[in-house]
Amino acid sequence: MKVSQIQVNHELRGYLIFIREASEAIYTLDQLMYTTTYASALQAQTHTFMNQLHVIYGLVDIQYYDQLKIYLNSILESEDGIVNTLSVLVKEPLLASFFIGEQGKYKELNTDFVIEAISEIPNALSNNQINKALMLYQFIHTHIISALNPEKVLLTIDYNNGYLISTYQLLDKSITNDTILEILNNQFFRHLLSDTNSGHL
Repeated sequence: MKVSQIQVNHELRGYLIFIREASEAIYTLDQLMYTTTYASALQAQTHTFMNQLHVIYGLVDIQYYDQLKIYLNSILESEDGIVNTLSVLVKEPLLASFFIGEQGKYKELNTDFVIEAISEIPNALSNNQINKALMLYQFIHTHIISALNPEKVLLTIDYNNGYLISTYQLLDKSITNDTILEILNNQFFRHLLSDTNSGHL
């Protein structure tokens, strides 16, 4: 990083900051943001869990089993269950925090974005692999989901034979395959795929 003064008539008016690896700085900020989101989600989840335990113990103690069944079903159907699933199945904290953060972001944008882990994602990736994977996700989310604004997005993540497999389903008839393929043929995206020995179908 290099800092240069901005002077007008020998008066200091400000600074110019040159960052050689701007993408790295932006990526680091994103990591901090998603990690904070992850920590906050886990903290809220712990608080909610303790409250739920109190209710469950109370219903069992007074033998209100019908009400207990209804209450347990409501817990399983809640959005907190999604956060719980991701935090349990995705062992890599940066990936888990990214997914939880993305769900929250798109919820605020009124996009129905569902992330489903169908297997345990081990903490087996190097820092470089994680960084590249997150850059791939960010490209797809920025240039496809945010730009095209589909009605609903389903992202399924799986880990098989050392590969992290991500499958996107965009449920919106107005978005064509040609539009998506044109975006995925971007040179930067193809370079990321090459760097990570990845591909897309």
